[in-house]
Amino acid sequence: MPSKNEYKVVRCFYRKNDYDNPNNFELGCEILTISNYGTNNSIADCCSAWRMLEEGCPHLMDANPALVNGSLHWKIDLVWERREDEQILSFDLDAEKFWILPIPPCVIRNPETLNLAELRQDLWLSHYDYSIPHVMDMWVLKDFEKFTWVKVYSIDFSPINTSTGKYELTFVLNVRNEELLILMNSGRLIYYNLKTKSFTDLGAPRNGFNFCYYTDVVSFH
Repeated sequence: MPSKNEYKVVRCFYRKNDYDNPNNFELGCEILTISNYGTNNSIADCCSAWRMLEEGCPHLMDANPALVNGSLHWKIDLVWERREDEQILSFDLDAEKFWILPIPPCVIRNPETLNLAELRQDLWLSHYDYSIPHVMDMWVLKDFEKFTWVKVYSIDFSPINTSTGKYELTFVLNVRNEELLILMNSGRLIYYNLKTKSFTDLGAPRNGFNFCYYTDVVSFH
């Protein structure tokens, strides 16, 4: 929370887990607060003790969260919880409360293809409908109070999937100058130009993993 010169580390963990019964689990949540961090004090001096929340985490999460509007937003794990629908689990960093964010009704048909991303300081949702092959829809949450989702783009991946002979899911990583940086399920990175509707294949790294690096939180040095 930059307005308060304060940052929070959120850790969710298993309090109880029964591998024979995936629905029999209990998740805890604890918070580490970092405040008044600057050039004249160390990170250790600015950290509070870990605080355990009375309210545990209500759902298992799938993939990394998107930080938008003061809340962390996760895709709820569909496999382990045996859920028939798909929802988004959110955590308000100021109030330190979990809440459920509804998704567009049409997404429920194929919830396993849902992915979340923070783009242009908004919460975006990408989704495939298997009834329309190779097309990915992108939605943006316009109103957090009314839960108003608006479909902004429909991207046809036929040129990419046809060239490889494979049907791939995608993950939108970033947007800049009307171009989307997209990670394919195979590991390939692709630029998509929203104006020209053209693709640029950047290839696939031989090894490693992707992550976001922010220079305005805590230095790695």
